[in-house]
Amino acid sequence: MLQHTSILLVEDDPSDEESFRRIAVQVYPLATIHTATSVGEATKYCEGRAQYADRKLYPVPAIVFVDLALPDASGSELIKWLRKQPQYQKLLIVVFTGSGDLRQLSSIYSWGADSFLLKTSESKELLSSLQELNGYWIQRGFLQPLPPGYQPPR
Repeated sequence: MLQHTSILLVEDDPSDEESFRRIAVQVYPLATIHTATSVGEATKYCEGRAQYADRKLYPVPAIVFVDLALPDASGSELIKWLRKQPQYQKLLIVVFTGSGDLRQLSSIYSWGADSFLLKTSESKELLSSLQELNGYWIQRGFLQPLPPGYQPPR
């Protein structure tokens, strides 16, 4: 689980954003979650341009969750762009998609994504998938677990 870090969610559907946020705060209670609704907005965020220039308010993300169907371009273009940026070579990139198309999902790795998370209307299923994904990256040393004895605020 992430400690005091930033997550960037690139998602244009408000209901998918709300579902993700509701679940993500359970898995990443110490992280801040920022949202970009397009590839253009996400690149501005990652470059720290325009309204995202203040890195105290908009820190460099540790994980980016990217929807593939965005209004201005495909999420695949954002993934490819991120992988070309030296500062984002080790960034965790997770495709957040409603498509279970295996051909498309197998392509995400060639674009530079590290994993995928399927959108679902079932909160328990999304929570379980996100917890499993988080555990996978903790085991590999990309994410840090919460401090021993951490208790979420009530």
